[in-house]
Amino acid sequence: MKTPQNSILGSVVSVSCLMLVASGCAQSGQFQSYAPNSTTPATSKRGSTMTSDSLFEQVPLDTSDQNICSPADPGIYWRGVLLRAPSHVALPENLAQYTEFVVPICGLYLVNAADTVRHPGPLVLVVTDNASGETYKGGIIKEDPNPTIPQPQSRSPKRSSKQAFGSYFNLNVAAYVKLPLRSACYRVKVEYAGHQSNEVNIETVQQPGEAKCGPSLHDQ
Repeated sequence: MKTPQNSILGSVVSVSCLMLVASGCAQSGQFQSYAPNSTTPATSKRGSTMTSDSLFEQVPLDTSDQNICSPADPGIYWRGVLLRAPSHVALPENLAQYTEFVVPICGLYLVNAADTVRHPGPLVLVVTDNASGETYKGGIIKEDPNPTIPQPQSRSPKRSSKQAFGSYFNLNVAAYVKLPLRSACYRVKVEYAGHQSNEVNIETVQQPGEAKCGPSLHDQ
């Protein structure tokens, strides 16, 4: 995987030493470590201004690369999950014979290792229909095409409360949550290690001029 210019994948953060301990996303093994750019202020405008919906169409999904649509880097002392998303997503033209339905989101998490012990499990997508109030949930877990049997450990590894790890992530919401193929307004968030992300508003539309929802919170 190509290393993003201003992130150090595979390095370690310790709050006392300003380093990040690399670790995989819980149970999925999909995401690699993220180290925030210590030279970039928390008020960085990268990814913080309104982004054209069309840019999200260019984001490679199921990757952990930072890109123009990624949330702004909050700095090494921040902990949590951040999301950005397009305001509108077009439904497949032929709903009876659709082959792909893509609802892209770009995110970033940085959590204490101890939190993943207290709140085990993968990242979880939570999608709420604004009109009906119906909620859809799905764990972000990728199937490993070549699974291996891990060696048993004699004892559980110790995790310091000062150690943290994280990653950028780029996902197709519809690949993890089964959404109905109709025009709708959704609120989307991600839960992980006891943290909840900001909510982003995404509207699925059949026609470009059909939008009825408010703007997405993709400038968070």
